[in-house]
Amino acid sequence: MRWVRLVLVCLPALGGCSHFGNDMLQITPATFSDCQGANIVVHVKWDATSVVKSGGVQLFVYKPGRQPELWAQAPAKGEADTGQWAADGMTVTLVDDRGKLLATRTLQSTACPVTSG
Repeated sequence: MRWVRLVLVCLPALGGCSHFGNDMLQITPATFSDCQGANIVVHVKWDATSVVKSGGVQLFVYKPGRQPELWAQAPAKGEADTGQWAADGMTVTLVDDRGKLLATRTLQSTACPVTSG
């Protein structure tokens, strides 16, 4: 699946790509405060039934600076929670059983507010 590596290279260059396939893939939360720590649990929900008539999907996880990993092989519709390993910049991609990219989502953190003491 050589094309998967090419997608990873292209993600930063495609500013709006984190919204590709908006109806098919959702992550909750999509953003989180650094006050929560570096890693959080993310709920991932997908529904590719409008384009995947038979077979299932694959969900890949891309973490900055690391090789993409297959996270799940699943039916066209489902949901799952990550462990407490989701971090800023982590991207989830939804791919059909033929390797076609259906959707992407990228988790982003926001700065923890500075409090004056």
